[in-house]
Amino acid sequence: MKHAVILLIGIVISGYVNAQCLEDLKWKNRVVVINGSQSSNRKQSEKQIKLLKDAKAGLADRKIVAFRYENIKLEPLKLLNESVSIKSISIDNLRDFKEDFQFILIGLDGGIKISTQDIMTSEKLFSIIDRMPMRRSEIGG
Repeated sequence: MKHAVILLIGIVISGYVNAQCLEDLKWKNRVVVINGSQSSNRKQSEKQIKLLKDAKAGLADRKIVAFRYENIKLEPLKLLNESVSIKSISIDNLRDFKEDFQFILIGLDGGIKISTQDIMTSEKLFSIIDRMPMRRSEIGG
């Protein structure tokens, strides 16, 4: 059973002109957050990031920006050379990040669409997104 938790992470990333909060990305971008900063989960995290890097065209087409949760910060992966950072994030229905690897997809509406401890292939990610009503309207279907 999912329990409502508000996760509030305050970060400051220097060198970014467009410091934003998650609310600023709402209706503009889908957000992927990868947690795997513990040494025991580093390999999973790196594998997940590589899968995303190898799918840049699909990420751009689906308006996805990605962040890694590491050292109590959300750090942008800048897979598409975007200059975006999150200064604060508040998410309902999200458990606190544990030491486990975790992949989270936040939809255009700001809601959690996927929260899994499994590696997410780009094919599976894109298939899930492409079945969403908002995505179908984006592609005219």
